[in-house]
Amino acid sequence: MRILLPIVLVFIFAWYNIYNVYLSPNGDAPEERLLVGYEPDEYAVPTYEPELPLYEPEPPPEVTLFPPPLHIPVLAYHSIMPMEYYYPRNVNNPWILLQDTFYSQMRYLYENNFNTVTSYQLIDFLFYDAYLPYNPIILTFDDGYLDNALFAAPIMRQFGFTGMQFLITEYIQESPPTMAASPLQFMSFREIYDTMDVFEFGSHSHAMHRFTDGMPNIELESAENIRADILRSFTYPLTFDGFAYPFGRHNYDTIQTLTELGVLVAFTTEERYLARDTSPLLIPRFSVTGSPEEWTMEHFSDVVWGRVIFETEYDN
Repeated sequence: MRILLPIVLVFIFAWYNIYNVYLSPNGDAPEERLLVGYEPDEYAVPTYEPELPLYEPEPPPEVTLFPPPLHIPVLAYHSIMPMEYYYPRNVNNPWILLQDTFYSQMRYLYENNFNTVTSYQLIDFLFYDAYLPYNPIILTFDDGYLDNALFAAPIMRQFGFTGMQFLITEYIQESPPTMAASPLQFMSFREIYDTMDVFEFGSHSHAMHRFTDGMPNIELESAENIRADILRSFTYPLTFDGFAYPFGRHNYDTIQTLTELGVLVAFTTEERYLARDTSPLLIPRFSVTGSPEEWTMEHFSDVVWGRVIFETEYDN
């Protein structure tokens, strides 16, 4: 009996371990058992580790503001078209810029560390003596052409630039139009909404962008009609209180109306640089045309670096 007792105890202990490890449903199976003959649950979510991308851009640095230079360039664009719409029908239209040229200009600004200025930064600069980003530049677009949304906005988005778009609000389309070489197409509410990450939207009047007997309507209409037209334009989905004079033309009635309506900034087409003492309602701009003889990359470089010299000082 004394001999059998130890044998029985050893047998019981061994059986207890075997049951707990291999047979009990609550036991902890060894790692080998999980790997050999293991069938995963068909609903289990597999673990996925993506490959590292070839290039990960660094996060954008925080915007640091600097004292502005003496000459701040403000550029005015109109239509931007790729070659398929530009040639041959529009090649002689100075207000249509080839998309490749626009890309080269934006790339030049990017590679030379220019920073676009928003309407809020511009207002703070003119009214409160605020600083601006390093190498400031303002990009503006007149009329609200469809091609600006289709071809200019993606390029600007690629380089991290923003711009101010001035809409002729009577031409805003209810539904997205089809791009065509001619006649020029205008944005719909859809394109306006889709490009709000790139463009801020101001007014280019509602129905004053016309000529009568060779004169722009905004110089012929009464102060009451001008006021009613501008007020109507701001009932559309505009995002800042900015105005671009139709054809760059203005008079006392126009400026007085804008002042009374609380419009803070307005843009002309007089080719001068923006300065600290520039009148907020008479902001000058350089009109970038599609003329390859006039707007070479050398001339573009001179304009944005403040190297264009004028015979007389700009008097506001």
